[in-house]
Amino acid sequence: MAPTQGPIYAQTAARLVAAFLLALGALVELRTGRVQGQRRATVLFLPSVILVILTAMFLGGARGLPVLVDLPILLDLPALDPAVRSSGGSPFAGTTPEFLALHFSIGAVYLLGAVLFRRLFIRQSHAITKYVSLGLVFASFSQIHFALYPSTYTSVVGTADLLRVAFYATLLFGIEIEARDQLRALRQANVELEDLREVDVARAGLEERARLAREVHDGLAQELWFAKLKQARLTAMPDLPGPGRELGEEVSRAIDNALAEARQAVMAMRSSGDELDAAFPDVLRRYVDDFDDRFGIRAEFHSDTPLPPLRPRTQAELLRIVQEALNNVQKHADATVVNVNASADSGRLVLTVTDNGRGFDPANIDGRRFGMQSMRERAQLVGGTVSVQSQPHDGARVTVDVPLDAAAEVSP
Repeated sequence: MAPTQGPIYAQTAARLVAAFLLALGALVELRTGRVQGQRRATVLFLPSVILVILTAMFLGGARGLPVLVDLPILLDLPALDPAVRSSGGSPFAGTTPEFLALHFSIGAVYLLGAVLFRRLFIRQSHAITKYVSLGLVFASFSQIHFALYPSTYTSVVGTADLLRVAFYATLLFGIEIEARDQLRALRQANVELEDLREVDVARAGLEERARLAREVHDGLAQELWFAKLKQARLTAMPDLPGPGRELGEEVSRAIDNALAEARQAVMAMRSSGDELDAAFPDVLRRYVDDFDDRFGIRAEFHSDTPLPPLRPRTQAELLRIVQEALNNVQKHADATVVNVNASADSGRLVLTVTDNGRGFDPANIDGRRFGMQSMRERAQLVGGTVSVQSQPHDGARVTVDVPLDAAAEVSP
């Protein structure tokens, strides 16, 4: 069966449509910033439908098509040699001017696409656009080489074939680079989303604490003050017997302790409301100053080194640990001075609460007493540890050690 022009027409049409799609896609992206909706359907599907129709027409009516390539000449293997072809009187033996014009035009469209993708890379800095631009240069020269030295033999590898391989390899390499960049960006986005989720959870918790603080202040604290007033009137009665008066004084002390606890809870919950918006040292200093005012125990806060921004969850847990340690000082230590120190060094954040109280033997203390279990659990939640050093009549030191890679806030 004699060869026909149909496959050549179909192959040429496919290359022309491919070059057109690549150039048009880059042009639309440059003008609009994105390809979507009806424009996407037009860019992608309409040329594909036209290509299918043209291919069917070319293959169906191949015998009536004008000659683009003189197949009998090109089927002669020695004619592939440029020296043989030039000796025949024409360097383009077997090809027509129409064939050359079509393939040079396809090469020009590929070059246009390379320029457009280069401009797109300058605007967007996406790796894939850079490699597509380079690959289209290879594709353009591949078309030019094929126009000059067309081959009908699948077993013969020419320069056009090598250039096409370079085009495909460049595209694959660009896709791989782009996939890695997208994966890296996705991981970074996940980290940022996790940080935002943590902030949202912390803010929701702080709003709930603020609500509870209002309820404690307006409800429980007010009722305790009312009970204190009534109890004071009761103990002031002249005919109250001695045992009743002693019992009333015990009730008064219990009410005073309950009021102090309520005030401490309100203060702690309200100070938490500033944790997301204030630096951690400032929040801690305010709490230590309030402790000094309320209990008459000289309390000082020191920060020897600048502290990095901390995650909201880390700030909250560290503040609760310090609050528990100071609460132990007020209840059990019989101290007159307490120092709170914060420092960051060698990738670690260290908080210490030191008092000059009566001290104790840690070996004789149940870990569940003095809030030790609570402090240890809170420290573990942020990847840290709590240790206690004390001796009888020599005060106590509570140390919280947290690695900064777990405590520090991640910057985007």
